[in-house]
Amino acid sequence: MTAAPAQRPKRLDQRVAPGWANLCTNLLRGGAVVVGLLLLWLGFVTGGFFLLLTGVLAVIALVGGWLLGGLIQRESWYERPSARVTSIALVVFFPLALLAFAQVAGPLLTPPPTTGACFSATLTGSEERHEPLAVDPRIASMSFQLQVTELNGGALRWFVQDPTGQSRWSGREEATGTFSSGPIPAVGGQWMVNVISEADSASYDLAWAGATAGERLPDAMICAELRLVSRP
Repeated sequence: MTAAPAQRPKRLDQRVAPGWANLCTNLLRGGAVVVGLLLLWLGFVTGGFFLLLTGVLAVIALVGGWLLGGLIQRESWYERPSARVTSIALVVFFPLALLAFAQVAGPLLTPPPTTGACFSATLTGSEERHEPLAVDPRIASMSFQLQVTELNGGALRWFVQDPTGQSRWSGREEATGTFSSGPIPAVGGQWMVNVISEADSASYDLAWAGATAGERLPDAMICAELRLVSRP
């Protein structure tokens, strides 16, 4: 019997992936990096409300895009008859798969929004308090209630700023009592609660309540019933 001729080794230029394979790899890996960084940035910009979800999606995008790009570079892959069509399909459908995953995993990975907080303090002289309040983007409306429990020799002044710095509720009182803002349209982001003493001494509890779309704000807010954020 005549021995079968030995298969000639491929030249170096024959071992290089074709142009379409390189293009698909670059799109998958480059797109994964861009999408991953964008997702992480969005997680931080929203105040961390969706950081767990965006972090998971970013990891999946980076790892998945890198692995798929490496798969397309394999000779056993790009020599298949349907490799080009399949590779293009991966480039197109991988982002869509991430979007579908976000729709399914979003409710599981995103904690429910915080809907209540209370800031309590005792001020002396011209002391001021500036308290950050992170409002979840899912909050649709909110309200404040200030209860001045002690006020001696002066007045207590306050104003609440939205993320753009605009004052949304303010007042100045020279006597103890309870004062409410009424419903305020919510804007997601970092709010600031500012309380300034113009008295010898003042004590207060400032309650905040938020409600998502379709929910009703409480008629009265008591700090003991809300998530407490106290300040000595």
